[in-house]
Amino acid sequence: MIAANIDTLFIVTSCNDDFKVEWLDLFLALAHEAEVHPVIVLTKTDTVDKPDDWISRAKALSPSLDVIGLDTTDVLQLTQLEEWCQHGKTVAMVGSSGVGKSTLLNQLAGISQATAELSRKVVQGRHTTTTRSLHRVNAGGWIIDTPGIRGLRLYDGMRGIERLFKDVTELTNQCRFRDCSHEGDPGCAIQAAISIGTIDVERFKRWQKLLQNGMEIQKSSREATSSLRDRNQKNKPARKKRR
Repeated sequence: MIAANIDTLFIVTSCNDDFKVEWLDLFLALAHEAEVHPVIVLTKTDTVDKPDDWISRAKALSPSLDVIGLDTTDVLQLTQLEEWCQHGKTVAMVGSSGVGKSTLLNQLAGISQATAELSRKVVQGRHTTTTRSLHRVNAGGWIIDTPGIRGLRLYDGMRGIERLFKDVTELTNQCRFRDCSHEGDPGCAIQAAISIGTIDVERFKRWQKLLQNGMEIQKSSREATSSLRDRNQKNKPARKKRR
């Protein structure tokens, strides 16, 4: 669990190789599963020639997705985040190490958490958060900073996947066959939508991959639970009969 009782999840990534669609999909599904509003915060816009291209890539991940691109060292640009940081609101920040979360926290909360200059070789901040921390932000709300995440798996996240890809999942109910594989079956509503451009084929593949991963994790979890139950039952001492 990343955090509890939050209103908004700032998914922080940057205009470089840290922008990974697979990771963003997982975080977005996680937010939808928890019924938390996701916002992609795209940092280091000052390091690229065309930041709008990066913002467009992020917005294309899901309809109506809030995406904020900014230079975290520019205080004026941070006002774009204030609507989610007002009094009575709690935000959690997630993202991999080096995307600028610490600099963002410093500016939003008016603190001085140690960071280093960008490495010229990797264009990456050297400070890495190692523990969760809660801070009052200047706008009146609260923000939870989390450690840089190196790995993420989506447990019990099928509902989040459905919400993230609502346009795709709704089409599955229109397929001719309930067990449609969506890979050339007759009467497939998804393939029909792809053929006329209503659904982007890459978006369909992302949904397919995330759904498959989620099903595999659920299967592994069920098998592990069953194995643990059998082992506990086997080790349970036999009850003595009354004489």
